[in-house]
Amino acid sequence: MNHGHNQRLMRDVTLNAEEEEECDNKENIFEILLTLNLIETALGRDSISQAAYVKECRKLLSRMTMMQQGCGVDNLSAFAEEYKMNVPLALRRIELQEPASFDNKDDTNALQFVMATTETMLSIEDAIQLEDYSIETLRPEVQNLVNNLSSSVVALPQKHVDTLKIWGVKMSALSASDEIDEEEGRQLGLDVREAREAMSHALKTHSL
Repeated sequence: MNHGHNQRLMRDVTLNAEEEEECDNKENIFEILLTLNLIETALGRDSISQAAYVKECRKLLSRMTMMQQGCGVDNLSAFAEEYKMNVPLALRRIELQEPASFDNKDDTNALQFVMATTETMLSIEDAIQLEDYSIETLRPEVQNLVNNLSSSVVALPQKHVDTLKIWGVKMSALSASDEIDEEEGRQLGLDVREAREAMSHALKTHSL
C-alpha cells in the first residue's frame, strides 16, 4: 500500500502493539483485494493461464480468511467503499470462496463483460469530471457501453439500459464537433455511475 494509504490507516497516532497488528492486517486486506481483482481481470482478458489463476486465487482467498479473522473485518464491501476501492470482481470471488470454474464458458464471458463495461463506464465518468463534453469523445464510449449492455451476461435493471440507450440515440443525432452542455454532462455522469453501481450489485447474485 502506498504512503498515503498508510497514513490514512495509521490516523497519525502512536499505536500500541495490538493496534499495529490490526493496521497491518487492514493493509494486507487492501492488498489482497487489489491483487484478486487484478487476476480476475487478467482471466477475463485471457492473459493468465488457468493453472496460475486457480493457484493464485486459492492462495489469496486463504489469506483473506486469515486476515479477516485477525482484525475482525466482516464487511469487505464497506471496507472497499471506505478506502475508495473499485474491486467488484474481487468482492464477488470472495463471496463465492472458490476460483472461477472453467467447465462453463459463461464464467469467462461474464468476467470479460464486467471488465470491458466497467472500463467504458469509468472512461465516460473521467471525461465528465474533466469537463470534456464533446460528442467526439463521448459518443464512441456511450455507443460501446450500449452495445455491451445489449449483450450482457449480467442482468441489469432495464431502466439503466433504457436510459443509456436514450443517450446513445441522442448522441447519434449530433455531429462530432457538437458538445452537450454542463447540465447534460452531469446527468450523463450520474446515469453512468448509477448503472455501474447497479452492475456491481447484480454481480452479487450472478455466479462468476
